Amino acid sequence: IYYFEKENFRRFIIFIFLAIICKENVSLVVFMFGIYALLRRRAKRWILAPALLGIIWFFVSVKVVIPYFAKDAKLYQGGYIFSLYYQHLGTGIHNMVRTIVMHPIAAAKYAFTQRKASYLLQLFGPVGFIPFLSPGALLIALPIFMQNLLSQARTHASIYFHYTALLIPFIFYSLVNGFNKLLAYKAIRNRQVVLLGIFFIIIISSGAYSRSPQFYFMDYTNGYRIDELAREKDKLVKMIPKDASVIATFQFLPKLAQRRRLYSMHFISTGFKMYTDIKYEPPKDLEYALIDFNEPLMLNSFFPPAAPENIRSFLINGSWRAIRAIDDVVLFKKDERDGYNLCEITSSPKIENIVDVNINNNIIFMGYDCLIDKGHKPARQWFGSQYSQSQNSAGRLMHMIYYWKVLDDMYKPLRLLIQLINQNSKVALQGSHMLGYRIFLPSGWKKGQIIKEHNYILIPSAIEGGIYNARLRFTSGDNEVLPLFYKGNTDKHEEIILNDILIDLKYKGNSYIRGQKTAPFRVRMNNGRSV
Repeated sequence: IYYFEKENFRRFIIFIFLAIICKENVSLVVFMFGIYALLRRRAKRWILAPALLGIIWFFVSVKVVIPYFAKDAKLYQGGYIFSLYYQHLGTGIHNMVRTIVMHPIAAAKYAFTQRKASYLLQLFGPVGFIPFLSPGALLIALPIFMQNLLSQARTHASIYFHYTALLIPFIFYSLVNGFNKLLAYKAIRNRQVVLLGIFFIIIISSGAYSRSPQFYFMDYTNGYRIDELAREKDKLVKMIPKDASVIATFQFLPKLAQRRRLYSMHFISTGFKMYTDIKYEPPKDLEYALIDFNEPLMLNSFFPPAAPENIRSFLINGSWRAIRAIDDVVLFKKDERDGYNLCEITSSPKIENIVDVNINNNIIFMGYDCLIDKGHKPARQWFGSQYSQSQNSAGRLMHMIYYWKVLDDMYKPLRLLIQLINQNSKVALQGSHMLGYRIFLPSGWKKGQIIKEHNYILIPSAIEGGIYNARLRFTSGDNEVLPLFYKGNTDKHEEIILNDILIDLKYKGNSYIRGQKTAPFRVRMNNGRSV
């Protein structure tokens, strides 16, 4: 836009070329630059160069490049999966364009529903609708407006997703041009302060209403900051060899994208290939699976009722074993003999800390063990020379083993909330864990079966050694507090008061921490005895 206004043709061509190689729909915007140049009565090169470059690259990318790299090109319209969002307009690009041209009223009715009108209000309201004073500049982004408004996907007509990103430069471009037109009037020019005041009131009020980042900066900063769990996730990614075949949940895909054999876990959870009723069969050459069982995008959009069974069958039938787990994030390796199962049936467990709490007459939480990190390989064996001993987090993982006994059918997921309270009665750690990692559900267990479940809790480095009181609360997956039948101690929040946990990083025992054998976590019974 800048070099178009400066009439620097060479740099304009360089930057539109860089733009079109970012994404296929940018080429439509480049094509519209040619139309805009025609309206501005520019020289022929300003008209022909962007128009030809844009339209040629669009068809090359959609008809050649993307289908060539698509693994399931035959499933979709010409190998371009996103055309499915517009199949109500016809099959193929030509038929879609024909529908819009031949039936403009029907297309307009679909594009300007109440929800999509609200979307336009959210786009232009924060800038006081001033961009409409410069419709020619908005014309450049017309294909993107049509793309979002005519799509069947609700996320396309929302300011909270990236689909709006390509519109923003042209909304602001039109805003600047609109201001110039307003200031051309002497009456308005003499009242610039009033105009700017009204404009800033609109900006502030609309920003606060739509929760714009600049008004909730700290909330977004806290939500997206790199914490210790994020760093541990990066270490899990580094454990996977660069040439290995991997399937992973969404958040890990960008960091694993340098390999050809990369697959998304949401195909397993849904059970079908994208936007089809064709059953998804995982590749036979898979070697690693990296799964965050709490990932919001998968849970909110790609986790149907059959998902737990789909994922569980995938792991069991594929002989997957966990090689490292942190909270509810687990790295699996196929046919790994030294790996371990997250959940397993046991008949006569030896429980170190007996609780025996009846949860809603559905399931009994029999008790737990708080162990050293026996379930994990020594870090030096898994990470090699790239993972220094000073970075080793094995000493910050508290290995909890939970024992469950099924009493009756239980179809709601069960959430276990755990707190560590320090000697000043302050919460030092607060975490949650979904029973069975969301996939090993009590509804699939037989009555009377005892299930042994492993959970590795990351202890933040800010927590110092000392005695901490452990407390538990049980809720359903939708945070409904479940009734308990328990004879032991509870606090005023109906949390179960467990034995004290002694975090002693100086104690030497049977596991590996920083290249040494240590047991940082011990359970201290009410009588003071340590286990």
